[in-house]
Amino acid sequence: MPVCIYCLVDSDSGFTKSEHVLPRAFGKFEQNLTLIGVVCDDCNQFFGNELETPFARDTPDGLDRFILGGKNPDDYKSMGRRSSMRFQIDQGQLAGAAVVQRPVDGVLRVEPIEQIGVSMTGEPPITFLER
Repeated sequence: MPVCIYCLVDSDSGFTKSEHVLPRAFGKFEQNLTLIGVVCDDCNQFFGNELETPFARDTPDGLDRFILGGKNPDDYKSMGRRSSMRFQIDQGQLAGAAVVQRPVDGVLRVEPIEQIGVSMTGEPPITFLER
């Protein structure tokens, strides 16, 4: 029985999936290095869910793929409240308000999230509080 290169365990789940050294989320590359039969399905699934998906969706590089046209903006999926990236409006009446990225007609747009704005004077600066 083969031993997984990551967990070093003889895997009962098998070695049925390919491990892409450069994740598919970043494109399909000619002659992309693929490991076959050396990563167990459990580790392959774990790294896909816990490393590759957040890296592809929850990093500036991952977001740039959609903004710069490497991927179709309509395919963008936010990590929602699990996201480690925070976006906010930096100018004007709503400066400091938190926003999320959403695809609209093939372009990523910003949209405010649910929040409350508080000001001591009724004028900016406003402090925004998320739920």
